[in-house]
Amino acid sequence: MTSLKQSLDLAGVTGFTDGVTTARTVRADR
Repeated sequence: MTSLKQSLDLAGVTGFTDGVTTARTVRADR
């Protein structure tokens, strides 16, 4: 149960980081 939660948390953090990176890249391109 704990492992599953950690995996989901890691996936959420990774997705959030990717979203922020994409947003910064888009702003930089413009």
